[in-house]
Amino acid sequence: MGWVLKLKTLVSGIEWNSFAGVGKAYAIAETAEGKFTLFREPSGIGGPSSKMEGREGWRIESEGVVRAVVLEIGAPGVLARRRVASGVQGRLGDADLRITGQGSFRPGSRFVAFQVGERTITFRPHRLGVVLTDGNGELLAELRAGQWDAASAGLVETIAICLFEWAGVDSLLRFPMLALL
Repeated sequence: MGWVLKLKTLVSGIEWNSFAGVGKAYAIAETAEGKFTLFREPSGIGGPSSKMEGREGWRIESEGVVRAVVLEIGAPGVLARRRVASGVQGRLGDADLRITGQGSFRPGSRFVAFQVGERTITFRPHRLGVVLTDGNGELLAELRAGQWDAASAGLVETIAICLFEWAGVDSLLRFPMLALL
């Protein structure tokens, strides 16, 4: 068994799933890499249309150090899923970050991918759970019974898992008709 990821939201369910009208801390995660705090705020890019579309800027900090920034993502759930399906940009450490995803009727075509610099790690459906693999198909982490098992997860994998969970984009990995429920 690898490390255990403990995610906790700092706001109520309605506020969590709604557009971030003001910048503040929304969630924390206790991980093997330390304690991460998610800050959400209205996107500073795109002007009024950005607010109308519910775009947000997300920032992950650890002990006052910015670890990752995601630009133009939506509120968790439907808005984040729509933005990830279109492709979201950001930074993770000193590297460029791109998050993309695709839902499909065919299970083998469903994915959420995090490209950090030249490296790509991908979330895919697997049996009754979700797996995180690298570009060679090597297993990095697995979600079993609601708990992540990651024997050797580093900073990139840990932040990817946190963003995947906080954004609620796991619905891209399920049968499309179930995502409507």
